[in-house]
Amino acid sequence: MERILLINPSGWQKESINLGLSYLASSLMAHGFDVLILDLNRYEMSDAAFLENVRQFSPRLVGISIKTATAREGGRLSRLLKEAMPEVITVAGGPHMSLCPESYMRDYPSISFGVMGEGEEAMVHLAKAICNGGKVEKLNGIVWRQNGQILLNKWMPPENLDALMFPNLDVIQGFSWKNFRYPILSSRGCPFGCIYCCVNKLTGSRKWRYRTPENVVDELESLVRTKGITSFEIWDDNFTLDLSRAKKICQLLIDRKLNLSWYCHNGIRADRIDEELAQMMKAAGCTSLAFGVESGSPVTFAAIKKGEPLSAVINAVKLVKKAGIKAVGYFIIGLPGDTLERFVETVYFQRSLELDHYVYGMLIPYPHTELWEIVQTHGTMFCEITETQHFSDDMVPISFELPDFPKADMIRAFYIAKYFDLFDAIRQVADSVNLTVVHHVSPPMISHLPGMFIAGGSKICHVVVGGDEAVVRALPSFTQVPNTTKILFSDNMPSDIPFENQIAVVDQGSNILERISPDSGLVLFDARRPLRHLTLVRLPKAGSLGARGAPDSDLKNDEKKNVFSKALDALGIHP
Repeated sequence: MERILLINPSGWQKESINLGLSYLASSLMAHGFDVLILDLNRYEMSDAAFLENVRQFSPRLVGISIKTATAREGGRLSRLLKEAMPEVITVAGGPHMSLCPESYMRDYPSISFGVMGEGEEAMVHLAKAICNGGKVEKLNGIVWRQNGQILLNKWMPPENLDALMFPNLDVIQGFSWKNFRYPILSSRGCPFGCIYCCVNKLTGSRKWRYRTPENVVDELESLVRTKGITSFEIWDDNFTLDLSRAKKICQLLIDRKLNLSWYCHNGIRADRIDEELAQMMKAAGCTSLAFGVESGSPVTFAAIKKGEPLSAVINAVKLVKKAGIKAVGYFIIGLPGDTLERFVETVYFQRSLELDHYVYGMLIPYPHTELWEIVQTHGTMFCEITETQHFSDDMVPISFELPDFPKADMIRAFYIAKYFDLFDAIRQVADSVNLTVVHHVSPPMISHLPGMFIAGGSKICHVVVGGDEAVVRALPSFTQVPNTTKILFSDNMPSDIPFENQIAVVDQGSNILERISPDSGLVLFDARRPLRHLTLVRLPKAGSLGARGAPDSDLKNDEKKNVFSKALDALGIHP
């Protein structure tokens, strides 16, 4: 029995598993191959350990999953393998290979073959040809080399998704079913033309292909019976495009009494849900739904060609929340047509939706999308596409800019969304020419300070009370703070800041009363967390609550405590 090793390289995005490799594994095993998956993104290992695992398995063929986020690492692994085991044949497949087959094969001559598109059928045909000495010239979806040239064969995705084997997760080395939320793909493709999306490029058309409701629920039921799963998540690009099909899936989940908890977080279109479907999803165990909102600015929203009105987003969120399902929204920073001011409209719109959760991601111009052409013609790229990423733990990753939304504004947009209470508070008193924001630092706030500086802007002065200047300046994100930002570090509260021009930012933790000067004009409690109602409390000037005729001096403790007690009650804060 010939052995095939499948590899998921490590990347910045730590997804559940690589579902594509699990589909490949089941297809290959159905045709007599012995398959092992090394998921280096989920179970990291050193190069030495990796090579030892490959030697022990001794595969005839090694397939490497190549996403844009893992393209460089996947290429590096192919070189490592070729140097250590030159006899091993390497095959690269996945989204990035489908988008950039020729350039990727040129960059990595250690890759023997490529597979474009959905590879369940193509990989089986290629593996058989390699192991049996067959030819690849006419195999669908194959990228191959001949006399120094890179040749691409035509390809079409599988038409009948019900005919595909269910994915095999048991061949993932180290995998455990315990507390695992199972990812399921019930349909593939999308008929719409959002300018930033590459789904249509990866599936070869705008055709939406789907599995029958019975086939989908059969997969889940088999895993309940054999693996004991209790939850799953839907990874479709457009799960609810056919409302009647989505309702049938829900009805089958109810009828078969699988008692599964699930969510749909890859995002569904807001115009493809109605009240009946929302209620059925809830009854079937759905706990959370995500919508790809992208922008709340009507101008920007129209420019990205989603083909639905913003009013559909408002209605869909209401429907979902009314059904008792949590509503999540995804938003994008850097869209064509956007500016910093229009982005602020988006954040106000996001707040108005009262979502249970929301995520802001940086836009990436994937090759062959309309966005890619716009950036190539009018914008500036700052890195290779393989170095881009949507999220980062310590830096805002900016891969490009357009004239109306430059890099500095995109960075600030990210932090405005994250610390919008602070940004909005500053806007409310923007007429104060010499506005000062005083950050009363607690340990949990330290890492957030650079983002607060950026969100607040360079026209105000930031005073950090109680924070170690060296520690703050050493944070990676501090490098993105503009040099023009005025920052003062102080051990104690400065006494020369005018009452009218001061905002105090304090943690919702303990010792709130002791940490705020009675001369604070406005107090923002914990700008790190969104407060749905009142966020600013205007405090009386020192001495204004004292007995009639008393000199201006610090408020008495009981008077001060009374002011803050009322403020905290108004905010719903109970330290």
